[in-house]
Amino acid sequence: MTALVLVRNFTDSYKSILMGRWNIGDSVKESFDIEGMKVGAIGTEASGMKALRSLEALGAESHYYSEAPVSGWDDITYHSNMNEMLPNMDIVIMNCQLSPATEGMINESFVASMKQGSFLINTQHGKLAVRDELTAGLVNNKLAGYGGDAWDEIPAAIDHPWRGMPNSAMTADMSGASLPAQARVAQGIKTVLSSWFDNSSVPAENQVV
Repeated sequence: MTALVLVRNFTDSYKSILMGRWNIGDSVKESFDIEGMKVGAIGTEASGMKALRSLEALGAESHYYSEAPVSGWDDITYHSNMNEMLPNMDIVIMNCQLSPATEGMINESFVASMKQGSFLINTQHGKLAVRDELTAGLVNNKLAGYGGDAWDEIPAAIDHPWRGMPNSAMTADMSGASLPAQARVAQGIKTVLSSWFDNSSVPAENQVV
């Protein structure tokens, strides 16, 4: 959804309507089609791979970078070198957990390696990015857009620079907080507690390793 909002220039177009304007030319001059775009995921978290599959349905071409190829993903183009993948991607999806190795990886060098006018999506963790270096990538138009719900501080301060970045689609940390998602969490907690009280094994889908 975030990728579509950015690529189709939805946010600015919606703001234009709220301001009483009706200028289709302004709305579409920064609006593109997902079809034919190359989308690259960094990492192999399940949520990001689902996003790749969803964008494939709209005609996107899927790629991913990880330390090793993943079994069963033979139909997705694998890259062993992130820096070789980045310059060729129209959309990059951060799909890795925060760790000492990934903290601050979205820095000046990372942004510089990306394709001019590309889009960056991060719903994993805000601390994957260096705050001011990401902001600079949008201010200087290296990136066409940045979106997600991952912040480097929660709640974000009222003067946090990401609140006012150009061409951005940021929300509060809500990716996993839809009503159906909350219902699944509640059911999972119930299942785990029931297993504990019954002295039985916790189902594999409810285990966090």
